[in-house]
Amino acid sequence: MTIDSDEDLEGLVRVGRVVAEARNAMVNAVRPGVTTGELDSIGREIFRHNGARSAPRVTYNFPDLRASASTTKPLMAFHPSPATSAKGTW
Repeated sequence: MTIDSDEDLEGLVRVGRVVAEARNAMVNAVRPGVTTGELDSIGREIFRHNGARSAPRVTYNFPDLRASASTTKPLMAFHPSPATSAKGTW
């Protein structure tokens, strides 16, 4: 990725804000028993509200956002998973 203009930089800043908003909302929703589908819906709604599209979905037809929570650290990985969070993993 390169930044060739002020417009490019402004666009990346806007994208970063939307991604951060989606990530924060999904992290805040993590609780025992929450599904990755529920987290995905939260992120998808924030993207939709901001007119954003998931690059992996657009480029590779990757299935939605599908966030799955790490069981060892509060990180998000975007890939399909039927897993739910478990008590004590966050």
